[in-house]
Amino acid sequence: MSVEFPIIGGGTSGQLDPSTRQPDTDNYLKTNNYKFTITRCPLIEYFIQSINLPGISVGMTEFPTRYATQVKLPNNLADHGELSIRMIVDEKLKNFIEMYEWIKETVPLREIGNDPSTYFSTANLLVLNSGFTPVVDVEFINVYPTRLGDIPFTSAQTMTEPAVIDLSLSYSGYIVKDLT
Repeated sequence: MSVEFPIIGGGTSGQLDPSTRQPDTDNYLKTNNYKFTITRCPLIEYFIQSINLPGISVGMTEFPTRYATQVKLPNNLADHGELSIRMIVDEKLKNFIEMYEWIKETVPLREIGNDPSTYFSTANLLVLNSGFTPVVDVEFINVYPTRLGDIPFTSAQTMTEPAVIDLSLSYSGYIVKDLT
């Protein structure tokens, strides 16, 4: 029977066991092992070149004290970053037009009688492990497009390159689900 003694900081001596602090796997995240889908726009899935998993930040409220340093406490606001995508445009512009039409539909959102929920969609970022098996599902809630980038046309290029555009999406939050 082991006896655990309290240590400074509120922990116990049993929490200092280094074998309990080892990771389950030593494989690192490979940023090219993913699959991204938007329920409302199936045509863009194949053409996605990159996507970022937005971070999150918490605001702080400062309270004055009679000392020089103010006390900082987290407030009740969390801010998610923007969901940014880079995608290749297909030669018939089908995926571009799909996003373009969605943006046009969201503009008259304030008209009387429109149901805002019809403009939103869900999106999922599946993170794959080194064996290309999904291990994490990040579900974005209430997704809608906010910016569709330019398509640059030029006759000055000698090499034919695919048109790549930027797409920005807004969302109300995301849920991270462990699939293992």
